[in-house]
Amino acid sequence: MQMLDFIPDSPGYKGELKTTIVRSFVHLALLILFIVAIFAGALAFSSLGGCATSPLTPIHMAANITASSANAAEKMAVDAYAIEEQVALQSYESLEARKAAIAGVRAKWLPVWTSIAAFRGAYNAFAIALNIAETTVDKAPDLAAVQDAYKKLQEAWNDLQPLLRAFGVKDFTPDAGSH
Repeated sequence: MQMLDFIPDSPGYKGELKTTIVRSFVHLALLILFIVAIFAGALAFSSLGGCATSPLTPIHMAANITASSANAAEKMAVDAYAIEEQVALQSYESLEARKAAIAGVRAKWLPVWTSIAAFRGAYNAFAIALNIAETTVDKAPDLAAVQDAYKKLQEAWNDLQPLLRAFGVKDFTPDAGSH
């Protein structure tokens, strides 16, 4: 009778066979799901284009932080300029005195606007150099050109900061201009 347990016609064997077949299908389905997940992950990683390993990424990130800080500082400078201009307008009653006061405020702030324009020019030159380096497909990117443009961007930012501080703009964090 013990041999009957292993014969396909015995009731115990058919139950074990069904359970084994179901378990095999479940394991196979899990294995297929696992393989699909690995393939999808590999596909998603490859679609990133290797941006994390690009030699341009750190320079690009640093330039974005600098530009965000400059944008916040510029907004604060515009606000400070507008207040100073309003004070100049309200301080005098005659039209000629107001015109002279406004001309004085504008002349005072001219170096700030000139420096901001120089910063924008340096940022645009950096953006162009970075774009050329990122879109070069037939050879290695020209890191020297990007680094040179970034150096000029940093120099323009370093020239702008003391002017902004002299005019009362002291916080250059990117969210400072939103308060």
